[in-house]
Amino acid sequence: MIVLPTLLTVLVVVLNTFYGYFDDFHRILMLCIAICLMLSYSGGVIFFMFVAPVFASRDMFLAYPRTPKSIARSYSLAPCYLGYVSCFAGGFIVIFFILLLFYDAVYDGDWKIITVGFGLILCGLIYIAITTPIRRWLIKRFKRTIADRQLCFECGYDLRGNESALACPECGEKVLKADDV
Repeated sequence: MIVLPTLLTVLVVVLNTFYGYFDDFHRILMLCIAICLMLSYSGGVIFFMFVAPVFASRDMFLAYPRTPKSIARSYSLAPCYLGYVSCFAGGFIVIFFILLLFYDAVYDGDWKIITVGFGLILCGLIYIAITTPIRRWLIKRFKRTIADRQLCFECGYDLRGNESALACPECGEKVLKADDV
């Protein structure tokens, strides 16, 4: 779902730039579909940012298949995925354009495609720069929730009967207190 809108937009731009494949109606229709897919993706990002970590960190009976640290890392990366995909797609377009420069018979010298590639890379980098503080805030929030539940952040060991411990008896990491986070 993440890659589909970006690839659809790239496909429309490439086909239209090189071959004039789409008329105005079909180009607008394809771009509207790509925008709708991107908006539906943003709903998933909002869910992963705000709802899913709360469920994963508040369930007292949750048997962790992974450690709390890996859960926090995976949920906090969700806002950054769109930026990573955008940078990847932009890099692919730029490489594709550079390869086409060597084939003059196929390529007529139109520079629109390179602006799309650099635009995607720039938008992806801006998006990553914006979502990095959100990612750090999510990890800090998750650490605070795990500390409130008296669990080890590294391994998930239950520390409720051992409040005075400075290190986790299971993995040896420093025990996080709610005031320290």
